[in-house]
Amino acid sequence: MGLKHITTRFENEPRFVLLHIYRYFLRQYLPIKFLGAVTAARYILHPVSLARKVMDESDHCTLCADGALEFAVKQNVPIEFVEGRDYPPWDGPNRFNDNPGDTVTAIAMDCKGNLACAASSGGIPGKSKGRVGDVPQIGCGGYANKCGAAAACGHGESIIKMTVAKEVVSNMEKLNQSAQEAADTALQEVNLRLMNEPYVAVTAISREGSFGMAAINASAMPWASISDRDHDHVIVLRSGTQPGVIHEEVEIE
Repeated sequence: MGLKHITTRFENEPRFVLLHIYRYFLRQYLPIKFLGAVTAARYILHPVSLARKVMDESDHCTLCADGALEFAVKQNVPIEFVEGRDYPPWDGPNRFNDNPGDTVTAIAMDCKGNLACAASSGGIPGKSKGRVGDVPQIGCGGYANKCGAAAACGHGESIIKMTVAKEVVSNMEKLNQSAQEAADTALQEVNLRLMNEPYVAVTAISREGSFGMAAINASAMPWASISDRDHDHVIVLRSGTQPGVIHEEVEIE
Protein backbone atom coordinates (compact mmCIF):
# COMPACT_ATOMS: atom_id res chain seq x y z
CA MET A 1 0.00 0.00 0.00
CA GLY A 2 1.54 3.31 -1.11
CA LEU A 3 1.71 6.62 0.73
CA LYS A 4 -1.13 8.03 -1.37
CA HIS A 5 -3.47 5.21 -0.34
CA ILE A 6 -2.46 5.41 3.31
CA THR A 7 -3.10 9.15 3.45
CA THR A 8 -6.39 8.75 1.58
CA ARG A 9 -7.56 6.41 4.34
CA PHE A 10 -6.78 9.13 6.88
CA GLU A 11 -8.59 11.72 4.76
CA ASN A 12 -11.71 9.55 5.03
CA GLU A 13 -11.36 9.30 8.80
CA PRO A 14 -14.27 11.24 10.38
CA ARG A 15 -12.18 12.25 13.40
CA PHE A 16 -10.22 14.63 11.17
CA VAL A 17 -11.77 17.86 9.87
CA LEU A 18 -11.83 19.03 6.24
CA LEU A 19 -8.38 18.58 4.75
CA HIS A 20 -7.30 21.37 2.45
CA ILE A 21 -3.51 21.26 2.51
CA TYR A 22 -1.56 18.32 1.19
CA ARG A 23 1.98 17.59 0.30
CA TYR A 24 3.52 14.61 -1.43
CA PHE A 25 7.28 14.48 -1.34
CA LEU A 26 9.44 11.90 -3.08
CA ARG A 27 13.17 11.80 -3.61
CA GLN A 28 14.85 9.08 -5.63
CA TYR A 29 18.44 8.65 -6.65
CA LEU A 30 17.72 9.82 -10.20
CA PRO A 31 17.25 13.53 -11.01
CA ILE A 32 13.46 13.51 -11.26
CA LYS A 33 10.61 15.82 -10.28
CA PHE A 34 10.20 15.06 -6.60
CA LEU A 35 7.69 17.43 -5.01
CA GLY A 36 3.99 18.08 -5.34
CA ALA A 37 1.84 20.17 -3.01
CA VAL A 38 -1.53 21.88 -2.89
CA THR A 39 -2.82 24.43 -0.41
CA ALA A 40 -6.26 25.99 0.10
CA ALA A 41 -7.60 23.36 -2.27
CA ARG A 42 -11.38 23.56 -1.96
CA TYR A 43 -13.75 20.75 -2.91
CA ILE A 44 -11.00 18.18 -3.40
CA LEU A 45 -12.25 14.86 -2.12
CA HIS A 46 -8.71 13.48 -1.73
CA PRO A 47 -6.00 16.16 -1.74
CA VAL A 48 -3.38 13.41 -1.76
CA SER A 49 -4.40 12.45 -5.29
CA LEU A 50 -4.17 16.03 -6.49
CA ALA A 51 -0.73 16.60 -4.93
CA ARG A 52 0.57 13.49 -6.66
CA LYS A 53 -0.81 14.81 -9.95
CA VAL A 54 0.98 18.12 -9.37
CA MET A 55 4.20 16.18 -8.90
CA ASP A 56 3.75 13.89 -11.89
CA GLU A 57 1.71 15.87 -14.41
CA SER A 58 2.64 19.54 -14.00
CA ASP A 59 5.68 21.77 -14.40
CA HIS A 60 5.16 23.20 -10.93
CA CYS A 61 5.76 22.13 -7.34
CA THR A 62 2.81 23.82 -5.61
CA LEU A 63 -0.67 24.93 -6.67
CA CYS A 64 -3.21 26.75 -4.51
CA ALA A 65 -6.83 27.87 -4.32
CA ASP A 66 -8.67 28.23 -7.65
CA GLY A 67 -5.58 27.20 -9.60
CA ALA A 68 -5.47 23.91 -7.71
CA LEU A 69 -9.18 23.36 -8.33
CA GLU A 70 -8.87 24.05 -12.08
CA PHE A 71 -5.94 21.66 -12.31
CA ALA A 72 -7.92 19.00 -10.43
CA VAL A 73 -10.78 19.26 -12.93
CA LYS A 74 -8.38 18.91 -15.87
CA GLN A 75 -6.77 15.86 -14.26
CA ASN A 76 -10.12 14.20 -13.41
CA VAL A 77 -9.33 14.22 -9.71
CA PRO A 78 -12.54 13.53 -7.71
CA ILE A 79 -14.35 16.76 -6.79
CA GLU A 80 -17.01 17.20 -4.10
CA PHE A 81 -18.93 20.45 -4.58
CA VAL A 82 -20.77 21.27 -1.38
CA GLU A 83 -22.82 24.47 -1.15
CA GLY A 84 -24.15 26.01 2.02
CA ARG A 85 -22.17 23.81 4.38
CA ASP A 86 -22.36 25.27 7.86
CA TYR A 87 -19.64 24.59 10.40
CA PRO A 88 -20.38 25.18 14.07
CA PRO A 89 -18.40 28.04 15.63
CA TRP A 90 -15.12 27.01 17.24
CA ASP A 91 -15.77 26.78 20.99
CA GLY A 92 -12.31 25.60 22.01
CA PRO A 93 -9.38 27.65 23.32
CA ASN A 94 -9.30 31.21 22.06
CA ARG A 95 -5.53 31.34 21.68
CA PHE A 96 -4.30 30.04 18.35
CA ASN A 97 -1.29 28.35 19.98
CA ASP A 98 -3.52 26.30 22.30
CA ASN A 99 -5.71 24.78 19.61
CA PRO A 100 -5.35 21.18 18.42
CA GLY A 101 -4.34 20.25 14.88
CA ASP A 102 -5.29 17.37 12.61
CA THR A 103 -2.17 16.60 10.58
CA VAL A 104 -1.59 13.05 9.36
CA THR A 105 1.75 11.91 7.96
CA ALA A 106 3.35 8.88 6.33
CA ILE A 107 6.94 7.93 5.51
CA ALA A 108 8.20 4.93 3.56
CA MET A 109 11.11 3.18 1.89
CA ASP A 110 10.51 0.85 -1.05
CA CYS A 111 12.37 -2.31 -2.03
CA LYS A 112 14.79 -0.27 -4.14
CA GLY A 113 15.72 1.99 -1.25
CA ASN A 114 13.77 5.02 -2.51
CA LEU A 115 12.51 7.18 0.35
CA ALA A 116 9.35 9.28 0.48
CA CYS A 117 7.12 11.18 2.86
CA ALA A 118 3.61 12.63 2.77
CA ALA A 119 1.59 14.94 4.99
CA SER A 120 -1.97 16.25 4.97
CA SER A 121 -3.63 18.82 7.21
CA GLY A 122 -6.65 21.04 7.64
CA GLY A 123 -4.65 23.45 9.77
CA ILE A 124 -5.44 24.66 13.28
CA PRO A 125 -8.78 26.07 14.47
CA GLY A 126 -8.52 29.75 15.28
CA LYS A 127 -5.94 30.48 12.58
CA SER A 128 -6.00 33.74 10.62
CA LYS A 129 -7.46 33.82 7.12
CA GLY A 130 -4.74 33.07 4.57
CA ARG A 131 -2.46 31.34 7.04
CA VAL A 132 -0.31 28.58 5.50
CA GLY A 133 1.05 25.94 7.80
CA ASP A 134 4.07 23.68 7.77
CA VAL A 135 2.71 20.88 5.59
CA PRO A 136 3.17 22.38 2.10
CA GLN A 137 6.46 24.09 2.93
CA ILE A 138 9.52 22.10 1.92
CA GLY A 139 11.65 20.91 4.81
CA CYS A 140 9.06 21.79 7.43
CA GLY A 141 6.22 19.26 7.53
CA GLY A 142 8.14 16.72 5.47
CA TYR A 143 11.45 16.05 3.78
CA ALA A 144 13.20 13.13 2.10
CA ASN A 145 16.48 12.50 0.33
CA LYS A 146 18.73 9.49 -0.28
CA CYS A 147 19.76 9.41 3.40
CA GLY A 148 16.36 9.40 5.06
CA ALA A 149 12.80 10.66 5.27
CA ALA A 150 10.95 12.49 8.02
CA ALA A 151 7.53 13.99 8.65
CA ALA A 152 6.44 16.35 11.40
CA CYS A 153 3.13 17.25 12.99
CA GLY A 154 1.98 19.53 15.77
CA HIS A 155 2.19 23.30 16.06
CA GLY A 156 2.94 24.46 12.53
CA GLU A 157 4.65 27.73 13.37
CA SER A 158 7.14 25.93 15.63
CA ILE A 159 7.83 23.38 12.90
CA ILE A 160 8.36 26.12 10.31
CA LYS A 161 10.73 28.13 12.51
CA MET A 162 13.02 25.12 12.86
CA THR A 163 12.41 23.38 9.50
CA VAL A 164 11.97 20.30 11.64
CA ALA A 165 11.70 17.57 8.99
CA LYS A 166 14.80 18.81 7.17
CA GLU A 167 16.66 18.96 10.49
CA VAL A 168 15.87 15.31 11.22
CA VAL A 169 17.09 14.16 7.81
CA SER A 170 20.19 16.35 8.06
CA ASN A 171 21.05 14.65 11.35
CA MET A 172 21.00 11.30 9.59
CA GLU A 173 22.97 12.62 6.62
CA LYS A 174 25.61 14.79 8.30
CA LEU A 175 25.89 13.27 11.78
CA ASN A 176 25.40 9.66 10.65
CA GLN A 177 22.66 9.25 13.26
CA SER A 178 20.01 6.54 13.27
CA ALA A 179 16.42 7.56 12.63
CA GLN A 180 15.68 7.52 16.35
CA GLU A 181 18.78 9.51 17.25
CA ALA A 182 18.04 12.03 14.52
CA ALA A 183 14.46 12.52 15.72
CA ASP A 184 15.55 12.92 19.34
CA THR A 185 18.33 15.37 18.46
CA ALA A 186 16.05 17.53 16.32
CA LEU A 187 13.37 17.85 18.97
CA GLN A 188 15.93 18.54 21.68
CA GLU A 189 17.04 21.48 19.54
CA VAL A 190 13.44 22.61 19.10
CA ASN A 191 12.91 22.49 22.86
CA LEU A 192 16.15 24.38 23.47
CA ARG A 193 15.58 27.09 20.86
CA LEU A 194 11.81 27.49 21.24
CA MET A 195 11.27 27.16 24.97
CA ASN A 196 7.66 26.66 26.09
CA GLU A 197 6.45 26.34 22.50
CA PRO A 198 3.46 24.04 21.77
CA TYR A 199 3.79 20.40 20.87
CA VAL A 200 5.81 18.94 18.02
CA ALA A 201 6.17 15.30 16.97
CA VAL A 202 8.18 13.59 14.25
CA THR A 203 8.57 10.20 12.59
CA ALA A 204 11.63 9.21 10.58
CA ILE A 205 13.13 6.37 8.57
CA SER A 206 16.78 5.97 7.59
CA ARG A 207 18.23 4.52 4.38
CA GLU A 208 19.10 1.42 6.42
CA GLY A 209 15.41 1.02 7.22
CA SER A 210 15.53 1.96 10.91
CA PHE A 211 12.45 3.73 12.28
CA GLY A 212 12.34 6.54 14.80
CA MET A 213 9.79 8.80 16.47
CA ALA A 214 9.81 11.52 19.09
CA ALA A 215 7.51 14.14 20.58
CA ILE A 216 7.69 17.11 22.95
CA ASN A 217 4.85 18.68 24.94
CA ALA A 218 2.43 16.08 23.53
CA SER A 219 0.02 14.09 25.66
CA ALA A 220 -0.28 11.42 22.95
CA MET A 221 1.19 10.48 19.58
CA PRO A 222 -0.78 7.76 17.75
CA TRP A 223 1.49 5.87 15.35
CA ALA A 224 1.85 2.64 13.40
CA SER A 225 4.70 0.98 11.48
CA ILE A 226 4.94 -2.00 9.19
CA SER A 227 8.15 -3.83 8.33
CA ASP A 228 9.78 -7.22 8.22
CA ARG A 229 11.01 -8.48 11.58
CA ASP A 230 14.78 -8.75 11.72
CA HIS A 231 14.82 -9.42 7.96
CA ASP A 232 13.24 -12.86 8.46
CA HIS A 233 10.48 -12.11 5.90
CA VAL A 234 7.79 -11.99 8.59
CA ILE A 235 5.78 -8.78 8.16
CA VAL A 236 4.89 -7.13 11.45
CA LEU A 237 2.43 -4.32 12.15
CA ARG A 238 3.24 -2.33 15.30
CA SER A 239 1.21 0.51 16.78
CA GLY A 240 0.95 2.67 19.86
CA THR A 241 -0.14 6.02 21.28
CA GLN A 242 3.17 7.14 22.78
CA PRO A 243 6.56 7.52 21.05
CA GLY A 244 8.50 4.25 21.13
CA VAL A 245 5.89 2.42 23.21
CA ILE A 246 4.43 -0.60 21.37
CA HIS A 247 0.86 -1.29 22.45
CA GLU A 248 0.13 -3.92 19.82
CA GLU A 249 2.20 -6.14 17.54
CA VAL A 250 0.58 -8.32 14.89
CA GLU A 251 2.20 -10.65 12.36
CA ILE A 252 0.73 -10.35 8.86
CA GLU A 253 0.71 -13.42 6.64
